Amino acid sequence: MSTSNPLAICTFWFSLALLITITGCGDVVLTREANVSGSASARVTTAAAQRALHGEVAPQQSAPMRHICPAFGCVAPVFPVLTCNYQFTTVDFAGGAKNVVNGINSAGTVTGGFTVGSNTGPGHGFIEANGVFTQFDFPGAAATAGAGIDDIGDIVGAYADPSGATRSYLLSNSEFMPVDFPDSTGTETWKINAAGQIVGGYFDAAGAEHGFVYYQGSFTSFDYPGATLTSGFDINNSGNIVGFYYDASGGEHGFLLTNSGQFSPIDVPGANATASECINDAGQICGLYGTADGAVHGFVTHGSTFVTVDAPNSPDTRIRGINVHGQVVGRYNDARGVIHGFVATPTCP
Repeated sequence: MSTSNPLAICTFWFSLALLITITGCGDVVLTREANVSGSASARVTTAAAQRALHGEVAPQQSAPMRHICPAFGCVAPVFPVLTCNYQFTTVDFAGGAKNVVNGINSAGTVTGGFTVGSNTGPGHGFIEANGVFTQFDFPGAAATAGAGIDDIGDIVGAYADPSGATRSYLLSNSEFMPVDFPDSTGTETWKINAAGQIVGGYFDAAGAEHGFVYYQGSFTSFDYPGATLTSGFDINNSGNIVGFYYDASGGEHGFLLTNSGQFSPIDVPGANATASECINDAGQICGLYGTADGAVHGFVTHGSTFVTVDAPNSPDTRIRGINVHGQVVGRYNDARGVIHGFVATPTCP
């Protein structure tokens, strides 16, 4: 996380969000945290808890199209960037101050978080299905947020314990199960696939973040070759993973890790920073990228093309999840700076 970076792309922001309905066309704290204005928190535990509770990932600025490839080689995709129409529906929990939608399943049920009172107020998780919202909270937590949801309704996410540390959970059949990487100082779970594989990131004793996959009680750690920081964000039913990493110069890039163990970088052409945060079974990858003017844009890959996806009149759109139908979810800032969750349905060919 950069404390001076003007692009606050996605710091695991789980200080969380809500839902209003509108239709239109068209979040690794190691020792610090970045936000849209570039201000920083000097409190390590608070910053880490805020990221896990606020679901942002703030990419650091780097030269466009900078790539790091593993020693065994990789191919960096060079795709054109186009604009595609998406039908946006705002999703805000009634009375919430800040809303984020992080995950969506094939039935269109979403999960995310909202804050009470202010953008940094107490956070709660929610599920929304067919216009009905249900709030949930990890027992005894200072704040809670939902990150991913599978087709049977199991949810993964993060919460802040009373000490302010970031912890993670699996919510299944109305019961919470902690999911914490062994000996870590903090764990963030982001998504879950149909097989029950969970992907996320954890912080070691030195404050460095690493990606992981959790499956049937076992954790497997992974790091992008040569990276100073790695975090996993989504895993599809084929076992392909997307996430982000920082290179040795501090630049932020997305990545694809295939089920055969092959890494490839993902960089939107012309972007200063890219974070890949979601992948579906059709192989579409989505996330967000920053540009030199300080704007933050969502993106979705359509075949060999990067498509920019921005909420109407918003300077800051962040895509967090995608389902098999190509519907995407995330958050956007309106003209007043208020943060809303959304579901966007593609209308492109």
